Amino acid sequence: DAVAGYSLGGRVALAMKRLCSGSADLLDTKTKKSDEPLLISENTKLIVLGSNPGKLPNGEAVEDLIDTQREAKDYFLAESLLSSSLRSYLIPKSQDVEYLNSFLARWYGVKALWGDMRRRKPNVYSEMLKRRLENLSERRQDIAAVLYGCS
Repeated sequence: DAVAGYSLGGRVALAMKRLCSGSADLLDTKTKKSDEPLLISENTKLIVLGSNPGKLPNGEAVEDLIDTQREAKDYFLAESLLSSSLRSYLIPKSQDVEYLNSFLARWYGVKALWGDMRRRKPNVYSEMLKRRLENLSERRQDIAAVLYGCS
């Protein structure tokens, strides 16, 4: 079996492996009922793209600062998604869609991550944004929770 993840999904896969490896209760076959499936086993392979597990603080001021900045950005992004989710109950749908489109344009506008997809493949970009808008409007609280938990 294998778990695959890209970007944040890769960080989730790494966290699953770390939580469920070795002596974790989820793998403890002595206390586990025989008919309960394992979430992930020691033999589970990971396919991780565009992700890294981050670093544990090592006392190096520059590296610790970089990690702190990444965590702060993830926290800010999670807060933004969570607050927009709560705000969506109070504002007209058109304003919510406008916010989400703006959020997605900023996210997919990062050329270091996505290149210039909007210009190179406008039809693919447009279709992708439609799908992402649907997912984001329904799942932003879940995405925020993952960002809180995996950063």
